Amino acid sequence: MTLKMEGQPFILQLAVWACVIAFLVSSAVALYANVMAISRTGGLLNRAEERGLGWGERQGRKSSRFGRFFVAEEFRSLRRLSYSAWTGAALSFGSLLLLIFLFGDRTSP
Repeated sequence: MTLKMEGQPFILQLAVWACVIAFLVSSAVALYANVMAISRTGGLLNRAEERGLGWGERQGRKSSRFGRFFVAEEFRSLRRLSYSAWTGAALSFGSLLLLIFLFGDRTSP
């Protein structure tokens, strides 16, 4: 299925572009929130006291440090931003697919 933009009503073109822009912005904000969460929790860092440990133990400690993001009160606003951005990206992408499904033209292989 494809959605040819020429010949479509202006309101449909506006809705498609709004969904595309909303998806791009939401995806960028979700990426930003995830990077901020990883950097603030230290989820990717090897600390000096962990250098003598095995690979599995180091990874477990990193995961434990990142797990604070999901429960600590200090990350509440960042969690809200991240969840909102992921939800917005999913909804805008789903809306775009719905518009293509409803108004798109069938293409033959």
